[in-house]
Amino acid sequence: MPLRSRAGTLLLVIGGLALVAWMGYALTYGGASPGRGGGAGPVVEVAVFLPGREDWLDIREGVAACRARGLVEDVVEGPGSIEFRTPGQKRAVRLDWVEGGGVVSTRERVARLVDRPGPPAAFVGSNNTVLTAALAEALAEAAERRPGRDEGPVLLVPWATSVRVDRPGAASVPLLGLYRGRTFRFCPNNRQEAELVARVASDRVGEPGGAMIVVDGNDPYSRDLAEGFERALEVVAPGARAVIRRLDLSGPGSGGLDDRPGPTELAEAEHVWRFVAESPGDGPVWAVLPLQGSPTRRMIRALVDRSGPIGPRVLDRLQVLCGDGIGRDTLGDLAGRCTLPVWCVSSGTLPGPGDPGSSQIPSEIVSALALLLDRPGEGVPDLAVGLASLDLPADARAAFGRSLGFDESGERLAGDLGHVLAILPGRSEVLAFGPVSPDDLGDRPGPQGGEAALARH
Repeated sequence: MPLRSRAGTLLLVIGGLALVAWMGYALTYGGASPGRGGGAGPVVEVAVFLPGREDWLDIREGVAACRARGLVEDVVEGPGSIEFRTPGQKRAVRLDWVEGGGVVSTRERVARLVDRPGPPAAFVGSNNTVLTAALAEALAEAAERRPGRDEGPVLLVPWATSVRVDRPGAASVPLLGLYRGRTFRFCPNNRQEAELVARVASDRVGEPGGAMIVVDGNDPYSRDLAEGFERALEVVAPGARAVIRRLDLSGPGSGGLDDRPGPTELAEAEHVWRFVAESPGDGPVWAVLPLQGSPTRRMIRALVDRSGPIGPRVLDRLQVLCGDGIGRDTLGDLAGRCTLPVWCVSSGTLPGPGDPGSSQIPSEIVSALALLLDRPGEGVPDLAVGLASLDLPADARAAFGRSLGFDESGERLAGDLGHVLAILPGRSEVLAFGPVSPDDLGDRPGPQGGEAALARH
């Protein structure tokens, strides 16, 4: 081949590689997708920080639920991304899944995304308090580097419920205060959950004469939820005697195999039964388990295992209250076999036809984003301003069976937020209860003591 032809071919190859590299940079860092033009401005990017694929699948189901209601359109799904358009302004939105990662890698990824040209307009995450705090701190640090500190991405929290987070060598701080004014929690927090289950149990069975709260001292979530139950007990039964027990229920070697109770849980169950027997009167006594899933299941089994020699007068007094460490599946397995009444909280709507299940909160997040981004204008609106003023009633098309709004701190208004699941001795189904009155948990009306029986799983 002549030298000139070889040089021309080489230049073509180099030019092609440069074009590919430029397109890759534009797609990765430019915040726009070249095949989705025609709407109001470039593609709006949303970074979804969730560690597990099952969480990302819930996000996909949330988009599908919004599409079914006409809240989004032109949905295009990829392995780790979902694009859609808003129905009015035809604004293109892309959700990008950021998989896995610990605290350090989460902070590094956030810094890279925020500091690049065309950063995401919103971050969604995470499914636990530790990673959510990492997201919030990284976004706050990026805001310090940015001239316009009142602008920037919002953080939308789907499932982290802790009100406060621990800081090494310092007092705990509010989770929503780490990235103040731009963090919005879509789930109930631990105090809202504790008050909901306490109110429903008290309304259905009667005020407790006492409560033993079993705390996992190694788990910040457990400590935060326990504080919520302490506050709730002061509201529903101000004169009740409360005993706090701090144990190690999540450290190495704690518990047995397959959620079988170990020596620690069995010994604690005996403490609980003695507390019930020694509590004055004949009214209910609570065993409060503000624990994660496995410790909760172990403690329930331990209480059942140690109930054999307990007489009916004492046995009938005990009510077991939990947070969201267990849910419908666990209660379905226990229903008809557990000899104790167990009450726990669920963050979704009261079950019924069309119950969205685990996609409830993702549906609400996608709906809120689509609604706010569909407002007229070329530029991307300030999502923090839009979320702070959001006021959707439960029957709105963009709502999913419950109202959607936030207080000034970014906490979700809780008047119709969540419901309580319960199993009772002698009944083979899981029962579901709504809040007991319109004003119990916030300033919006909710289901007034509604009850539903769910099929056993």
